[in-house]
Amino acid sequence: MHPSPLVIWVNSPPHVERGAFEYLEDHWPDGVVYAVLGELRDERRAMGWEGSSDGSHVTIRARGSESVGEFCRDILADCPAAFHLVAGMSNVTGRALSRIARSTPPERVAIFSERPGIFGPLPQRVAKRLIHPLKYRLLVRRFRHRVGLILPLGQAGIERFVRYGWPRDKTAAFMYCPPMQCPPLALGQHSPPTRFLYVGRLSRYAKGTDLLIRASSFLRGSWRLTVVGGHGDLVGEVEDWSKGTSNVEFVGAVTPKNVSKLIAEHDVLVVPSRVDGWNVVVNEALYGGRGVIVTDAVGSDELIAESGAGIVIRAQSARRLAAAMQRVIDDPSLVMTWNERAVEYAPRISPDTVGRYLFEMLQAVPMQTPGPRPAPPWLRVRDKRETE
Repeated sequence: MHPSPLVIWVNSPPHVERGAFEYLEDHWPDGVVYAVLGELRDERRAMGWEGSSDGSHVTIRARGSESVGEFCRDILADCPAAFHLVAGMSNVTGRALSRIARSTPPERVAIFSERPGIFGPLPQRVAKRLIHPLKYRLLVRRFRHRVGLILPLGQAGIERFVRYGWPRDKTAAFMYCPPMQCPPLALGQHSPPTRFLYVGRLSRYAKGTDLLIRASSFLRGSWRLTVVGGHGDLVGEVEDWSKGTSNVEFVGAVTPKNVSKLIAEHDVLVVPSRVDGWNVVVNEALYGGRGVIVTDAVGSDELIAESGAGIVIRAQSARRLAAAMQRVIDDPSLVMTWNERAVEYAPRISPDTVGRYLFEMLQAVPMQTPGPRPAPPWLRVRDKRETE
């Protein structure tokens, strides 16, 4: 192993970041090492989230009997001049970050992180609202002088970490960037019914699946909805809903490649989340030339606001969601408009584009280059915003 690779510390094999990381594998001068501290959850393994093993990188997994400290010690000894990119600053990767930061100068350490989410039943939400600011202010105080750069997901992520005390000049936007399963689709003519698609965990407190169920009762006209998802607290309720509603089809869990096929067969993706750190299905819909209705509680809502390939609505409202869906049913020309904008915008979020941006950001940290950092490529165009 080369003594100065890029070591990416993750809790499980990367998937939602995989597209951008593949660019790093191909271009980082001394190669990429994935230091995997945990395992995929069973439901993600069932959906084909296992990491790739094509020989373009090295993957080292912590053994069950090995402590985080022992695992870090061995990798730090094998790669004494490595640059370290760590997934977050809490839980098991946070323990690894503590060990890394003690022996590595800040200019060779970076973090990427979702913004902390507040969701769950009311007592949990109240507790998190009280605890999260204290917890993350303490973590920020602990690491802000020991880490050269933090890469929160999206502009909302940056603002959250700055609010917790992270210096703004040590932040830069990042985004999850899955591999492209297929090139953008050729545009065709739309004809009724309007075909909506939901993909994700079937949950009340995070993904807002219950809002989608309620919104469907307000819809009129010619429409169909396909629901994709194999786990969550609302699986039974979704099964019953689909059986009792002729417009709704529940297909269960599918692999990422089949998600791309379903996107191709539908007109609009619907993302009704109450809280969502990013949601890569938005990326995948744009890759496939499809528009998206998404709430403003989703990190990737900025892609839709920027591209104009859909509508951003306020979270927590079944009626607002229904109104946005009804607008597309009543005006099918929106489907073609959004599709055209998605195809135009997709190159700005491609794995090569995002990977090149990430590469340039990480390469600049050790150099401590003065002046402005590279602009996030997905936020360069600002003339097509549409928010409701």
